[in-house]
Amino acid sequence: MASELIDLWPDDMRVKDEETPSLLLRHQATLLGERMRGRVEAEVVTQPLPGGRLAHGFRLKATALGGYVHTLFFAVHRHAQPYPVEIHMAFASAETETDPMVLCQDEESFEVALRDLFASPETRKAVEALLAA
Repeated sequence: MASELIDLWPDDMRVKDEETPSLLLRHQATLLGERMRGRVEAEVVTQPLPGGRLAHGFRLKATALGGYVHTLFFAVHRHAQPYPVEIHMAFASAETETDPMVLCQDEESFEVALRDLFASPETRKAVEALLAA
């Protein structure tokens, strides 16, 4: 006789439907590598920060340059709370059109900010420079 597993865990102990900043960034890194046919790849490097915060660095890698790395931005949030998340630009200067820090209150605003960042002249220029190598 086959027995069915009984779920004894509380109903409220589940993973939320929202995608964490880390997972969303890792998915985008994979997609970029596919689009660039491996000539430019992206990686996400996560580091703990003081005060119970995490920083996810989004970095471009040029395979033709032996893995040369160019950091685009850092996404920073509390360890136990994925949102709000701050995006800190690594390329911020007086000439950039992108705000050096963007605060995203939820997954939807984070996706919008990433879409704008990935389409920005600074990001396009960085990718094109790595492709030209």
